[in-house]
Amino acid sequence: METIKDLAQLKYNLSLGPGYGGYSELLKAIDFSPEELSEYCQFSDQHYQRVRLFDSNLIEAVLSCWLPEQEGDIHNFNNSVGWFKVLQGKVVLENFDLNVDTLEPKYSQNYKTGEMGFLDDELGFHRFRSNGSEKAVILHFYTEKLKHRGVYDPVNGEVNILEAIVDNSFDN
Repeated sequence: METIKDLAQLKYNLSLGPGYGGYSELLKAIDFSPEELSEYCQFSDQHYQRVRLFDSNLIEAVLSCWLPEQEGDIHNFNNSVGWFKVLQGKVVLENFDLNVDTLEPKYSQNYKTGEMGFLDDELGFHRFRSNGSEKAVILHFYTEKLKHRGVYDPVNGEVNILEAIVDNSFDN
C-alpha cells in the first residue's frame, strides 16, 4: 500500500473501505510528518483531547492527544471495535477486570511511536495513559462509529454509559 502522508490521503483511503489488507494495513501505511500532525493535534491541561479526522457509517478516525502523565477513563467501546497506532510519543494501555476487589490492571502494555494495536470489548475495560516526558498522539479507527462508551466510575464502582464525544472535528 502507498504511504499515506496527509489527511486528504487518509480520508480518501478510508472512504474506499478497509480494502484487502484491512484497517491494520491502512494504519501501517500512515506516515504523517510532524508538520502535518501539528495541524490537527490539540492539547489541554484538563484532559487528553479527542479530535475527529474522518467519520462515515463504516469507520471513524480520531486522534487522541496527550500531555505527559495524562490518563484516560477506564472504559469499553459499547460493542464497537478499534485499531490504533501511536503517531508520536509513548503510551501505556492498561486492561482491567472489574469483577475483582482491587482496581489494578490485569495487564498493561507499552507502545511507542509507530506501534499498533487492536481493541474490542472481549479484551475487557481499558485505558490509555501517556508515558514519558513528551506529548503523545494516537490515531484510532473505530468501526460502527463509537457513539457511546461504558465508563467505570471508581468512586461508586459503577459503569455509566456516556456519549463518546470529541473535542474538535476536521471531518468535513
